[in-house]
Amino acid sequence: MRQYACEDCGAIGVQTSVRGRPRKYCPKCAQERISARNKAAKSIRGATFNCEECGTIGDQASRGRPRKYCPECSKKLRHSSDRVNPSKAIYTAHIKRAYGITAREYEAMLERQGGRCAICAIPSESSKRRLAVDHCHRTGRVRGLLCGLCNTAIGKLKDDPVLLLKAVSYLERGT
Repeated sequence: MRQYACEDCGAIGVQTSVRGRPRKYCPKCAQERISARNKAAKSIRGATFNCEECGTIGDQASRGRPRKYCPECSKKLRHSSDRVNPSKAIYTAHIKRAYGITAREYEAMLERQGGRCAICAIPSESSKRRLAVDHCHRTGRVRGLLCGLCNTAIGKLKDDPVLLLKAVSYLERGT
């Protein structure tokens, strides 16, 4: 068996491979190096943060990107991102990025449609989810707002009017 000498303390140990690389440090020194690295990363980003939702002050995570929300608000936002009342800022950013429309344009479209799905006319209040922004996948042009079922149905038929007409014809034959 091969032995190694720890580069920090000089302790002699049996050489084992760590993720395919030869060991350089004894387990104690390796743990101290990891702790020091985590402390340095924490001090660079700052030890605390203010939650953007509720304003509470919390400890900054020691890895990953800096926190914006406390654990409670983060959980609420994560579980409500597509529900009727999520954080407006998150949904506004999503529709702007995905469809190129603002929250005002979404609300105006919803008002023009009477607060209902453009196909089946189910009111948006009767669903737990807000109406989906329907758009042409080729051009990116927004067509209107649909309930989840109607949006999924036309998506399954590949947004193809010919397939939709064939489906209508099929349904009419069967009744």
